This record gives sequence, C-alpha cells and structure tokens, in this order.
Amino acid sequence: DALELCFHRNATIGPCKCAASQWHKVPKSGLWAQSLSPYDNRILDFRMPADPSRSVVVSTEEEFLLHRVVFLVLGMVLMALAHTLSQSLVFYYGGAMTIGIFLVVLIILFQGMKLLPTGRKSSLAIFAYSSVVGMTTYFLHYLSGLLRSILVEMGIAEDMHNPLGIFLLVCVILAGAWFGFWGVRKLVLTEEGSVDAGVAYFVEWAILIVSAVLILQVFFFVTMAVC
Repeated sequence: DALELCFHRNATIGPCKCAASQWHKVPKSGLWAQSLSPYDNRILDFRMPADPSRSVVVSTEEEFLLHRVVFLVLGMVLMALAHTLSQSLVFYYGGAMTIGIFLVVLIILFQGMKLLPTGRKSSLAIFAYSSVVGMTTYFLHYLSGLLRSILVEMGIAEDMHNPLGIFLLVCVILAGAWFGFWGVRKLVLTEEGSVDAGVAYFVEWAILIVSAVLILQVFFFVTMAVC
C-alpha cells in the first residue's frame, strides 16, 4: 500500500514503466525530498494502489546556500587574476612551498605508520583509513609517547621535549619549503629567472577552469518534495 517513486531522466518510457530497481518507497514519515540542479531535467513518476481518499502533493522550493556566494566571489576573483597569478613568482613559490610542507608531513606520517603494531604491509591501507576515521590522531599520540620514551632513554630532560618538538617542527617546515623552492627553480623558472611561458599558459588555463567550476556551483538548486 506504500507510495513508490521513480526519479529518472528517460523521457522515452511511459508512465510507471521504470525498472524495478529504480522504484523507491516513500518513507513512513510521508515526505520525500530530492535536490535538483537547474541544468538537469528529471521526470518524477509515482505509483500507488487505487484509493480515492489518498492524494499526492508535489512542491518545489529554491534553495539559497551561503557557501555558494563564497564560491561566486572566489571564482570571480580567480578569473580576474588568472593571468596575473600565472606570471607571479610569489604565487608559484607560495603554492609550491605549501605543497612541499604538506608532502613532507605525509611522508613522515607514512613512514611512521610502519612503527605501528600492524606492520609494514598494511601501512598504506592504515593511512588511507586514518584519513577517514581519524586514525591519524591515534598515531600522533602513539608517536608522541614513543618519541618521549626515546628522548628519556637518551638522557634528555622532559623540560627540553617541547623546545625540541618545536625545533623538529621548524625543520619539517623548512624542509617542505626548500622542496617547494627547489621544484619552482627546476620546473617553473627559465635560466633568466622568469616564469616559463608554457607553464604560465597552463597555469592560467587551470585557474580559469577552476574559477569557472566555482562559479557554476553558485546557481540555486531546486528541492522537490512529495508528500
């Protein structure tokens, strides 16, 4: 006796001709909602036992989300500054150094995963899983305790642990920054010290594509409800 819905794009099939796997029952609450892009065309088909006392109400509502305004502003700024950024050494050095620091941290975490009791073979799977369920927090706590015990065995007093940790963090940041700096010098700049024309052209188009995608995310979505 439940109301069943089929939300599809195939305009060639007749009413109530959807495949069996495409039919979905309306929840017990009696309300079903689905978001629809303004660029998409969908057909809503439904079926239920013949009952004159029952009625179906279909309504639509235009949604406005604040983060889409942020996408619009960010996309327009990137599109306006695409050419300037593609020629800016500050942009290349800043972006490359940030990526370099991130890569160094990932390498350290990946290598540190091998210290976990699960062994070496599953370190990659554990790292992927940690990004989903927060296993990285456990690993950092485990590694912190391990490093503290090693420092104590080496005769380093506990009051030196925090300064030493800050020193190691600075070393990691400097290593990542140097890695990014080296990458820019080798892959982006010419012998004269200017940005390579081919790289700048590619980066400009990449920024334009990203900005266009951000702007396309701005358009309002329509929520369709059936009750």
